[in-house]
Amino acid sequence: MAVGKLLRAFGAAAVLVALPSRADASSSSGFQIRVGKFTVRVTYVDVLDYADRAERQIQDPRRLLFTVASIVQANAAAFAHVDLEVWAELGQRKGDPATQLWIWYDVAHTGEHVDVRDGPAPKDVEKELVSVLCGLAKTCVQPKPVLELYQCRRRDACPGVIEFGALPSPSMKKRLALCAPQSGAGERIRVERAEMIRYFDLLD
Repeated sequence: MAVGKLLRAFGAAAVLVALPSRADASSSSGFQIRVGKFTVRVTYVDVLDYADRAERQIQDPRRLLFTVASIVQANAAAFAHVDLEVWAELGQRKGDPATQLWIWYDVAHTGEHVDVRDGPAPKDVEKELVSVLCGLAKTCVQPKPVLELYQCRRRDACPGVIEFGALPSPSMKKRLALCAPQSGAGERIRVERAEMIRYFDLLD
């Protein structure tokens, strides 16, 4: 049930000493998933030039979006009770072209802010992020290799709606969610990793 490998790299959140400020940015793109009390947002800064092309991990829905969506779907019941807003962002510090990875969360009912990670982006951002998410949920089961997405009508309350694009108001082809609409209606679509670009456009 617990995911040893996924949790191995996860450590307790620490308050970090003051570091040089992040580069100012006008907008961010990426994805956001909300299930119950839990929200996870993964973004990169549109106006920055990432020399290592690290932003492709977020721009390509077959990569981080599929991975995070799979973890959230497989553990939706656990995440739904985690009252946190988690934000992971790829960015840069002023005067430093190296890609940084920031992960932090806010406790919705108290307003508490906790920095989990603040430093150079690792090569395996996916592993780092999954470790953090599973640590916050306390437990994770391994996801299936196939996502089950549900097409939702706007009037339906759909848990786990995926927003992908320029946040906070992405333009989506379809309204797709990780959990069935509360009304019980809605088309179910089985999606493998390689098929994600059928439903989510590659970001620029």
